Amino acid sequence: MGSIHTKLRIVNNTNTDIINTSVWGVDNYDWDGDSRPDHNFSGVFIGSKSSEERREEVNKSANHCPFTISLQFRNGTVDTFRIHQRHAIGCCAGFQHIRRSHNIYYNTSEGNVLTVTIENTEQQLQNERAEQLKKEGEAEMKQKQYEAAVKKYNEALRLANESQTINSLMANKAAAYNEQGKFSLQKGWDLENDATEDKSQEARNQFRQAQLMFQQAENLRHTSEYEDNLRITNIKIEGNSLYNEANDLEKEAFKLFQEAKKSNIFEDAQNKYKEALNLYKAAKEKFDEGLKMNENKFDVCSKIANKQIEEVLKVIVNIKNVELVYNFKKLNVKNQEEKNGGNIERPNTNVQKQV
Repeated sequence: MGSIHTKLRIVNNTNTDIINTSVWGVDNYDWDGDSRPDHNFSGVFIGSKSSEERREEVNKSANHCPFTISLQFRNGTVDTFRIHQRHAIGCCAGFQHIRRSHNIYYNTSEGNVLTVTIENTEQQLQNERAEQLKKEGEAEMKQKQYEAAVKKYNEALRLANESQTINSLMANKAAAYNEQGKFSLQKGWDLENDATEDKSQEARNQFRQAQLMFQQAENLRHTSEYEDNLRITNIKIEGNSLYNEANDLEKEAFKLFQEAKKSNIFEDAQNKYKEALNLYKAAKEKFDEGLKMNENKFDVCSKIANKQIEEVLKVIVNIKNVELVYNFKKLNVKNQEEKNGGNIERPNTNVQKQV
């Protein structure tokens, strides 16, 4: 019957190794001996940017000599196609790309060689660039350059198109935001505790920045750590806000009390102090909530708020005592006037200083 010598060459131009091949759909009549793809091209490893070639003896009387081959890549992708080996000597190719992961091209050349070339798609090349950027971002993270890492991850996310890469980038970006938040939160605490000068506004800005970073981390990926960090920051911001509002009210109350000494109307001052007291208590409750989360930095905040509560309570008691004394004196004057028939001795305002 006789045979014709042909060759099958598979070129892996992708960036991923082909770790296994399997061949089926072969008609025994089409081939001569063991030089057939299901015998010599099954279980073959084809490294990235390399090729493998085998001799295939086709029966002179065979029409097409078709076969199906599946290529399994290291990254889990698979390509399956069917083609005619006799295309190497002028037959139609009969190419069918059954399962598609990559671009596949075929051609023939001198020596009855059928060459099948596998290449990355444009989307795969973009995703590989995204993977490279992800590694660069991870290197920035190790250097604690979190803002630079986020830029790398953002650039990578614009290119990534595979769910595994996208999910990994989102997780990495969330981690970068979380680290940025931790840095800002600690800086806020340090500025607030600086005894050399008032850096409360700078501290407030850092707490707000930490809140923003933790919120973005939580939006990208929910974890108990990100949730707790955001909650602690919110508690600190809310507690500080309540404390500062109470402090402003206390100042207003003091002014009202100073005015009350002249007008002898203490009710407004007393009410304002009570408002401040309630806010100090609310602030302390917030700080205590932070303490319950094992964040010991709230201990100082809670003690400061408690001290203010005690001070305001003393002032409220003092105001009541002053008011009581004033009312008692007023009552005595009234009683004396009634006793004297409405006439009460007044001190002599014209007493001359004796020399």
